[in-house]
Amino acid sequence: MFFKKHWFKFFLLLFAVACGLFVWHLLDALWVNMIDYEYASESGAVEDYFARFAAGDYDTAADTCEFPFTDRAPREDYIRYLKETFGSDFSHLRFAGRDGETENEKLYNIYDDSTLLGTVHLVAREMEGRKWTVMAPAPYAPSVKVVAPAYVTVSANGVAATESDRSDVPAIEDADFKPLEYLVTVPTKVTYVFDGYLYAPEITAVAPDGTVCRKEIAEDGTIVFSVPEAEGQTEALTEMMSGFSLAYARWIATDGYFSAVQPYLDRTTRFYKDLTEFVNYWFTEHDGYEFRNISASNFSRPADGLLAGTFSFDHVVFYKGEEIVYNTSYRLLYRWVEDRWLLAGLTILR
Repeated sequence: MFFKKHWFKFFLLLFAVACGLFVWHLLDALWVNMIDYEYASESGAVEDYFARFAAGDYDTAADTCEFPFTDRAPREDYIRYLKETFGSDFSHLRFAGRDGETENEKLYNIYDDSTLLGTVHLVAREMEGRKWTVMAPAPYAPSVKVVAPAYVTVSANGVAATESDRSDVPAIEDADFKPLEYLVTVPTKVTYVFDGYLYAPEITAVAPDGTVCRKEIAEDGTIVFSVPEAEGQTEALTEMMSGFSLAYARWIATDGYFSAVQPYLDRTTRFYKDLTEFVNYWFTEHDGYEFRNISASNFSRPADGLLAGTFSFDHVVFYKGEEIVYNTSYRLLYRWVEDRWLLAGLTILR
């Protein structure tokens, strides 16, 4: 009786519920379609890309970037590039798109307010409901040019240079030892070019005895390595150069004897022969002498068993109460003979 009396109300209720369910399903489908559309759109793909970064997910970008990872450009460096380029705060993210170089590519400049952060590429894929794959191309660091003695080991990020890192530029002969090519193999410097890195590598060089090479940067950015005197040897080398140089200056000035010079000399050299034939008639007559401002500098070891250094001093002579000052500088060339350094050549710098 109750149902017969109120059947129309029940019908309206059921109809309202059915309509509600239908509308709910329709809205849900519409919402899903909107999400899918947004997900597949250019702007949606870009927003999703940076939403992952905001959530700390850089791995997905690395997985899909199609960047050729190598030992020199590892995955970790690519993720570092993403973090340093785009950061993690995207609250003021803006982007502007344009056509790419191909039909299936779009380019988007990414801005933080008005600051350009970088550019991402959108490539059409049609995979898993996603029409666009977003990729951030990472530029390689500029090539690093290095010049170093041929006998040292040059490394980039701790990895020794390979033959492929050697430049085609001919080896540079050492100017100091060029006059001794009749006696020794003239040491050379070789050029390396390191490339293929996302970040400029740390370049080091070590001599065979473990001495860390001195590093200088030329005006054009080239890294130039040289082998300094062995650690703790500066004082001993200065004393050795001083012993020869002052004995030589005394002998030239007729204040000493050749016998004081001989112990420092390599007797197999032309330099030694020239000294034995040297006759000095020109040095200024004087009453006395002394040496001032003595210093040794610019030590280098261009090859194993070879050593060069500059020794400078003021040679002061006295004559009739007056001083005559000779500013003197020698470039001294040594080679290791048996168990000691012997002088093989000398260039008078002044």
